[in-house]
Amino acid sequence: MLGLLWALWHLPLFFYAFDPGMAVGWFFGLLCAAVVFTWLYNSTKGSLLAVALWHATFNYITSSKADAGLGAIILSILIMVWAVVLIFIYKPANLSQPEKQTLA
Repeated sequence: MLGLLWALWHLPLFFYAFDPGMAVGWFFGLLCAAVVFTWLYNSTKGSLLAVALWHATFNYITSSKADAGLGAIILSILIMVWAVVLIFIYKPANLSQPEKQTLA
């Protein structure tokens, strides 16, 4: 659900910054990033700072023109692999070793 909301949030960016032919890969990447962010949030016992710093680092690396986009491609692939590994290790219901964080 988070991935779908996040995709809607980023949808305007997609239309002016990306080629529509990459829509499926873009959406899959967002879903994988949502898994990684959820794992990071739960693993840090609810630290939004950790999630915000990771997002800022990702944005910095992927928006750099110094490597002609190679860094963005490599980082995106690593995040997709990381998300798949997390799902296999922790299962979708938990996504972390400690208790998951919930709004009470």
